[in-house]
Amino acid sequence: MTPALPKIWCDEDEHYRYEHFADFNEWLDSEEGQAVRTEYGVDALPQPSKALFSGDRSGYEEAFQAFRKVHGMKR
Repeated sequence: MTPALPKIWCDEDEHYRYEHFADFNEWLDSEEGQAVRTEYGVDALPQPSKALFSGDRSGYEEAFQAFRKVHGMKR
């Protein structure tokens, strides 16, 4: 009998999807995104976009949707 493969945290929480939003993540981590980082309480962290993605997925999605309304889709 083959043992079951261990669950991988990044696969379970879809952490790999973070890379799909590179333009938003770069913007959020830049000076332009400071107001949003402050609003979500991640401004003082070294990688605020990753922290928001991992710690508050609904907040990340909300900020992402607002970003898209202003900046449109990346081409």
